[in-house]
Amino acid sequence: MKAGDLVKFTSGYTGIILEFTKYNDVAIFVNEPDIPFKNPTYMSIDLLERSAEVISSAETNSQSTGR
Repeated sequence: MKAGDLVKFTSGYTGIILEFTKYNDVAIFVNEPDIPFKNPTYMSIDLLERSAEVISSAETNSQSTGR
């Protein structure tokens, strides 16, 4: 996983990975209206890897600046 990837969580939410922090966290902008948490949201890389899958890679997405 890397910045610019579109991910889908087991909850059904989708989000874009914005950045990886120096504290082994990741910032994600969730692409859903009326979410019950702060957006962008932060979580550990381990939690992201366990609860989400990449559905569109930054490398193959022509709209991404993460390439």
